[in-house]
Amino acid sequence: MGRPLALHPGLGSAPVADVFGADRVETVAYGNVLVSAAFLYGLAIEDLDEDELRHRDEDFDFLVCVRAVRGQAQASASRSSRI
Repeated sequence: MGRPLALHPGLGSAPVADVFGADRVETVAYGNVLVSAAFLYGLAIEDLDEDELRHRDEDFDFLVCVRAVRGQAQASASRSSRI
């Protein structure tokens, strides 16, 4: 039947990689089912211990972070478009 719709690192990085290039994009995912449920129930970070927060479950990503670094050509084009 397939996997249900979920966050995963590829969803966040694909559109960004089209602009910046795949070699200039870094994607990191965090979270687990407990963190996701705690967020939905309105719990504070203090309600979970450090081990619960640090545990990574690939089936329940809570947060997907994408970092892109602009290349030299992109920086020049960006500056010239502002003039």
